[in-house]
Amino acid sequence: MPYVNESLARLSVALLAATISLTPLAVRADTFDLANTTLEDLLNIEVTSVTKSAQKLLEAPSAIYVITAEDIRRSGYTTVPELLQMVPGLNVARFSSNAWAISTRSPNSIFTNDLLVMIDGRSVYTPLFAGTHWDIQNVPLEDIERIEVIRGPGGTVWGANAVSGVINVIRRRPDDPGDHVSVAAGDEQRVMTSFRTSKRAGPVSLQASGSYRYHDDSHSPSRGDAGDAWRQGGLSWAMDWQKSDDDLVTLQGDWYRGDPRQFSREDNLGSLATGVGMSLSSTETTTRGGNMLFKWNHRFSENTSTEAKFYWDRRTRNADTLSDDRQTYDGEFQANFRAGERHAFAVGGGARVMKDDLDNSLNFTFTPDSNDEAKYSFFIQDEITVIPDTLKLTLGSKFEWNTYTGWEVQPGIRAMWTPADRHQIWAAVSRSVRTPARVEREMDLLVVDVLTVPAVLPVTLSGNPDQDSEKMISYELGYRVQPTDETSIDIASFLNFWENEVGFPSVGPTNLAFDNREHSHTYGVEVAGVWQPIDWLRLTGSYSFFRVGREDETGAAPTHKFQIRSYLDLPGNFELDSSFIYFGRTRAQDGLLGTRIDTRTGLDVRLGWHPTDQLELSLVGQNLLRSEVEQTTHFINSAASGTQEIERAFYGKVTWRF
Repeated sequence: MPYVNESLARLSVALLAATISLTPLAVRADTFDLANTTLEDLLNIEVTSVTKSAQKLLEAPSAIYVITAEDIRRSGYTTVPELLQMVPGLNVARFSSNAWAISTRSPNSIFTNDLLVMIDGRSVYTPLFAGTHWDIQNVPLEDIERIEVIRGPGGTVWGANAVSGVINVIRRRPDDPGDHVSVAAGDEQRVMTSFRTSKRAGPVSLQASGSYRYHDDSHSPSRGDAGDAWRQGGLSWAMDWQKSDDDLVTLQGDWYRGDPRQFSREDNLGSLATGVGMSLSSTETTTRGGNMLFKWNHRFSENTSTEAKFYWDRRTRNADTLSDDRQTYDGEFQANFRAGERHAFAVGGGARVMKDDLDNSLNFTFTPDSNDEAKYSFFIQDEITVIPDTLKLTLGSKFEWNTYTGWEVQPGIRAMWTPADRHQIWAAVSRSVRTPARVEREMDLLVVDVLTVPAVLPVTLSGNPDQDSEKMISYELGYRVQPTDETSIDIASFLNFWENEVGFPSVGPTNLAFDNREHSHTYGVEVAGVWQPIDWLRLTGSYSFFRVGREDETGAAPTHKFQIRSYLDLPGNFELDSSFIYFGRTRAQDGLLGTRIDTRTGLDVRLGWHPTDQLELSLVGQNLLRSEVEQTTHFINSAASGTQEIERAFYGKVTWRF
């Protein structure tokens, strides 16, 4: 098998080289070609995540990046976290077969807590540890219309926890084309299947989709297989009822179940006292859940519309160390209307109630083990046309009350200046907050610090019932330019000042507790560009610089990130796509709750072929430069729990569209 992998790796690298050598000879394919979406089309994509109202990408006063359905199809990636590697300034680290750490403009760790993630506007952020369980976001990639990623605060419209960024995964609607069946198999991605079918009956459009995956174990230098294989399946459905020209009613739901295995530690009374008898083993974590969403869009006139939305979500995660059963009830209302020629208002409010029930263990104890949380909010925003077609100002604020810290205010002001055709300059100042998670206020963590052998000592991390919100003031400046018909450049810079950051001061020799004593600042620059010199070749690239103003920051993020992607249409309806990515070296604390991400590079190559308009065949090679890549050192006592390495992978895929 090593010989086969090495041969396939050399073949894939040779295919990448062919991207350059065949460029002068390539001709545009008959179907599925790059010419179907021009650079102008990409720049005029409508986005909704910046101001909660539709606007062209070029006119959005924010550092926003859109991953399109065509980007997804030609990427060769199989999960949403892998897709997010495309985004400049996003730090994506995979530290096991089924777990990722993702952040933007802030240090990265498995407890990244200031990035709001949504699917169709439904929050999948969990307030238990203030982050996202990426292994349960079961969205077949073929179902996704686009992914909108805001680098920077979005609290003015989205509320708490949209501090360093917002990710909104937007799926296809039932009346969108894209019915398919796909099957893939490989050495790491053992089995991946998905389907989608949609029908229309008069004013009603229906859609059903589903997927299943089985991913093999990653690699551990000390154990071989890391014991973290991953199986997951799910079903989704949606119905759009076009009740009238002015009314659209949407119902949709999801169900999923998975068993992501994890190599973890579990103590007993003896090991907590003596350090002997602690179990380090691969354990099965069962995940299951579902959600239902209702939405009603009504248009009163060309300038006035409303949206009412309600969803229910239940997630259950059963593990040996901690089990969590959580339900969320969320209702929102929003109205958009114009007042004269210069003012476009968006106002709205909402309420969210969350109930959870935890099963404690010797290592993790929550008091109380059951909890109810509530959140109530309203916002107002005014987009002011100061000079038509030249200068716009967007003023607004979110007012939010939560169970832990009471009222939080998140104001913001954004400006978009168009001094000349194809030139846009934007700037923003905003305040955002991250509310405390349950782990910070109500958890007691107890482990044995095996790194102190022979003096085995218990280590405790205690919650703080007075824990306050983290707060950030952000200053942003951006510039977009299209110097030629074939080229676009997007530059964004930021300076963030953090207050009341979470810290872990010592209250004894081996006792730590949460508090809000830390302060820091972060700054950086992100540059992204697209060049399409001819119909059958498109190159995209980006460079990101990020720095933390405090040396001992818990968590990590690389100072430099660089990537380049190429999309090439070849004769005979072939496609050759490749991606090279580089993450620079990181300065970080390596210890309790710490993370270190080493310098690493990645090369992925996809070869696709369309023998007919309906049939697509593809061969994908991932992580081709090295047989294994250590992306993170993670968890408490990483020397005891071990480090996983992500292996080189190959898979083939067949997709039938109908």
